[in-house]
Amino acid sequence: MKALVTGGTGFIGSHLVDRLLAQGSEVWVLVRDPAKAAAFGWKNVRLLRGDLFSIPQLPAGFDIMFHLAGCTRSLHSANYYNVNQAGTASLCRALAGARTDFKLIVLSSLAAAGPSLENRPIRESDPPHPVSAYGRSKWLGEQEALKYRDRFPVVILRPSAIFGPGDLDFLEYFRMIKKLFFPVVRQQKEASICYVNDLVEALWLCALKDLPSGEIINIAAPVSYNWEQVGDAAVRAMKIRARKVTVPLRCLYAAAILFELRSRWTGKISLFGRDKYRDLIQTGWVADPAKARDALSFETRTTLDAGMEETIAWYRERRLL
Repeated sequence: MKALVTGGTGFIGSHLVDRLLAQGSEVWVLVRDPAKAAAFGWKNVRLLRGDLFSIPQLPAGFDIMFHLAGCTRSLHSANYYNVNQAGTASLCRALAGARTDFKLIVLSSLAAAGPSLENRPIRESDPPHPVSAYGRSKWLGEQEALKYRDRFPVVILRPSAIFGPGDLDFLEYFRMIKKLFFPVVRQQKEASICYVNDLVEALWLCALKDLPSGEIINIAAPVSYNWEQVGDAAVRAMKIRARKVTVPLRCLYAAAILFELRSRWTGKISLFGRDKYRDLIQTGWVADPAKARDALSFETRTTLDAGMEETIAWYRERRLL
C-alpha cells in the first residue's frame, strides 16, 4: 500500500504512521515542520513539505489518503472552521486536480454528529446536531469531502473520545487527579471512549475494505463510561489514592469562564472552556458502533484498564505525570 497522511505528527496520526510502516506500506507525510517529524525517528517515511493550503506535488501511484490533520483546541472559533472546513476543502481540490484513482479516508469526530439521544446512542443515520464550534467545523469538513464522493471514494470515520500514549488532553485531567483532587460532576452523563490503537485498526480496515463512497462510520467501544469511571481507571493505573470532590455544574461554568480568561491572558490554550462545559451538560456522548462491526468487521480489543495502564506508563516514562 502507498499511503499519504495529513496530521501524521499528531497524537493519532503518529500511531497510524507506525502501523502503516509495520504493515510494510510506503508512507508519505504532509508536514509543515520536518523537525517535528524527525523527532519520531521514523525510517523510510517520505516527508512532503507543505500544509492544507499549500499542497506540494503529490507522489505518483498512491492508493490511500488518510486526512487526519485538524484543529482540536483553539482560543478563537474561526480557527476551527479555517482548518477543519476550509483546510479539508483545499485538500480535496488538490487531490481532485491530481488524480482520482485513490481512496480518501477522513477522520472526523463524534462531535460532528452531536450528543447521543435521550433513549439511545447516536447513529450515523441520525441528523447531525453538533453543539460546539469544533463539532460544527468537523461536520462542515465532512460536507466538503463528500462533495467529491463521485470523483473518488470517500469514507468518513467519526471516533468517540480517544485516549492513549501521546495524548495530552487526558493528561491534564490525570494530573489534576494526582496532584490536586478528583473532580466528580453531579448528574454525570456517559460517553463512548476508544483506545488509540483500536482507532488505528479501524483506519487500517477502512483502507482494506471495499466500502461505498460517502460512507460515514462511528468508531467506539461497545461499553460507555462516565468521567468518574475513567478517572477511577487512571487512579488504579497510577496506584494512588485520590480524594473525590463533587462539583456542581454551576461551579464548572464559572471555572470554564476563568480558564478561558487565563488562556486569553497567557496565550496557552486550556483543555476546559465553555465549549467543553456545553459538552458536559448534554444528554451524553454515546455512539452506536454497530455499523463499524457490520461494515468493517471492527470491534475494539483494548479494555479501559489495559489501555489506561499503557497510557499512564507512557506518561511516566517521559516524566509527564
